[in-house]
Amino acid sequence: MSLHEKIEVVKYQVNKLYARERAILENEGFVSFIKSMAVFSTKLFLAYSWHYLYEELLDTDVEVPPHRIENLVVRELHIPSMTQFEYEALDESHYDFTKHPDVRDYVPECGEKPQTGIVMLYATSNGEFVHRNAATLTADGTYYKKFSEKISPPYYSVNENSTIYRVLCVTNPKYRGKGIYAHLEFEMHNFLRKKGYSKLVYSCDPGMIFDLHIFDTMGCSTKFKLYQLKILTLFEYVWYKSCVQQPLDELGIARKKPRNAAKIV
Repeated sequence: MSLHEKIEVVKYQVNKLYARERAILENEGFVSFIKSMAVFSTKLFLAYSWHYLYEELLDTDVEVPPHRIENLVVRELHIPSMTQFEYEALDESHYDFTKHPDVRDYVPECGEKPQTGIVMLYATSNGEFVHRNAATLTADGTYYKKFSEKISPPYYSVNENSTIYRVLCVTNPKYRGKGIYAHLEFEMHNFLRKKGYSKLVYSCDPGMIFDLHIFDTMGCSTKFKLYQLKILTLFEYVWYKSCVQQPLDELGIARKKPRNAAKIV
């Protein structure tokens, strides 16, 4: 990783930490803020985590489950100049991506897919932000930092322009429990397939149980499990293993639906 990329990683982490702790202070109070900072301080000395790397083949359309939101409007956006670092630094804010200075409707010129930036389904209801489902066209940011060895040749060297990488999806708390997350997850599958992509790559940690259920239902396959150990933030050791079990099996979580239950159109 170059010096510039390391600087971008640090900027991204600082911005994300600031946004998270500020939200905790404003929404949950001073006591919760102190507890959160104490946990963060502990992780500066020793931190251990693991993540799954998923792969979803975009070879067929899937039936999109319904949502329960009135007057939903979904725009297909592309922001060519935005990196994954910049996108994830916004964390779960309700930033209006339709007003980004470089935003445009996703319309590939001459049938060619764009090479850089963020692709997004941006949903609103009566002008209010509802949900955003996004993917990055280049494997930078979190993917580069955590999975650089596994998203490089020989794993994704063939027809690389047809692979796209999912990034943070955000739902307005007001609209949670109305089916919008699953609706746009399946919608994104069909959208990317129609735009010429053949493979969607995900990163997910074991605490994101709802995401794990969605990915399992969509028939995604788990390629690798990443382990990450940090000591004093100065030493970092990362190792991988190929996944023998799907995460739901490994975590002992019952499936809501059989794998590959999404109806193929």
